[in-house]
Amino acid sequence: MTQFLYFEPHAGASGDMILAALLGSGYPLKELNKVLSSLPLEEASVSLKTVTRSGLAAFRAEVEVKAHSSHRGFSQIQEMLESSSLAPRVMEKSVRVFRRLAQAEAEVHGIGLDEVHFHEVGADDAIIDIVGCVAGMEYLGAETVYCGAFPVGEGVVHCEHGALPNPAPATLKLLQGWPLRSVDCKKELITPTGAALLTTLARPGRPEGEFLIRQTALGAGKRDLPFPNVLRCSFGETSDGNGWERLVVLECHLDDCSGELLGYTMERLYEAGALEVSYSPVTMKKSRPGHVLFCLCRDATSRTLSRIILQETTTLGVRRSEVERKALERSMVTVETEFGELQVKTARDPFGRTRVSPEFEQARALAAASKVSLQEVYQAARRAFQDDA
Repeated sequence: MTQFLYFEPHAGASGDMILAALLGSGYPLKELNKVLSSLPLEEASVSLKTVTRSGLAAFRAEVEVKAHSSHRGFSQIQEMLESSSLAPRVMEKSVRVFRRLAQAEAEVHGIGLDEVHFHEVGADDAIIDIVGCVAGMEYLGAETVYCGAFPVGEGVVHCEHGALPNPAPATLKLLQGWPLRSVDCKKELITPTGAALLTTLARPGRPEGEFLIRQTALGAGKRDLPFPNVLRCSFGETSDGNGWERLVVLECHLDDCSGELLGYTMERLYEAGALEVSYSPVTMKKSRPGHVLFCLCRDATSRTLSRIILQETTTLGVRRSEVERKALERSMVTVETEFGELQVKTARDPFGRTRVSPEFEQARALAAASKVSLQEVYQAARRAFQDDA
């Protein structure tokens, strides 16, 4: 069984809608406000209430913060998050969301990343939205996050840059490569924050095969629209009966691609939802040394990933084949060691034996902070897991 979150943005998505849906799906409000207390924001908190949208009961998250900063640069936000006491995975993913958002803004305005100054996105309430959503997904323990097609309206939207086409240019930049559908609405349905969160942390599509829904919640938008202005979030588990999962392999041969391009391509593929990416040395025609790019993915992300391969490498084509994979059941648990708290991944093999693997980034941070070897932190994590078992 694999836990997942599935977002259905029928009416679009914004940071507060995603946050409300996560709170309704089992993320405790008390835990969220505990996370927010680790940020250098004055009197920041979130309240949750029930509202109705087109006759449907939904959750509405309202951010409360005493002091608002209307403009922040990306480097300021990154420094704020990295110097906070957020859990390493929450901090790293939050920075990733803001970086992707800053890159989109920089591209559409023709400026450098360091020149990007967020307006409404850089305000304190948006920082709360992004950090809160990342922390909520981590708390729920979903191994995979899915997102359905995004609705796009028409007309214009108004912001500090004036009247812009709907969706806003930065939003549309973030949505490149994702399934979209047109709707007859002249309102902004997807905010830059909502687009950055879902396109960074989720993969397009929905759970495949058999799955079980444990919890469903609706996150409400601010406005009343001609249709229910809600984002649906489902928390559940996938099950494939015999344990075999159907996947897709993308491959190509490369003989004129630099190491820098290969490394960057691998990063982009993982960010877009690839399950495994590797390069193998191969001798090609005319005795040229080259590489075979191997990318394992789900069918829902195969088109996006193949486009990335064609865009970022020198190949002229990509091969696609279907395979089946059987994976051990895995879960994440938190243990307390003498060096601090960290997560370990556990897996149970067919003979009932449990394998334990500490989370590398957290273990590395603890090793550096405690001035001990990484092996010592690993051993402490395994001992703590055995003591708790």
